[in-house]
Amino acid sequence: MEKVLQPVPASACVVYLDDILVHASTYAAVLTSLRTVFELIAKANLRLNSVKCSLFCQQTSFLGHIVSESGVSTDLAKVEAMEKLSSPMSTSEVLSFLGLASYYRRFIAGFANIAH
Repeated sequence: MEKVLQPVPASACVVYLDDILVHASTYAAVLTSLRTVFELIAKANLRLNSVKCSLFCQQTSFLGHIVSESGVSTDLAKVEAMEKLSSPMSTSEVLSFLGLASYYRRFIAGFANIAH
């Protein structure tokens, strides 16, 4: 998908595997980017699942984060799920948990010191 959508500027479109996030500060810019994305997807003979598409949202969940006009924040449902995990009992469980927690490291001040 990254190859297909390479002509779309990174400032307007984020692609991760088969997840696509088109964003802009104006309605007109979103329409322009969406038109380009749709044309490139059609040209590559790919299809979108309309059930999984959300258009013209002020806020959306993308790759475990909430993306909105305010920026990027943690997805509360994901954080709550992490809080419900039982305490790690072995070295491998600790390492596994640290890997999971590091996904949100940008939101945790002093994460490296805490994890150490």
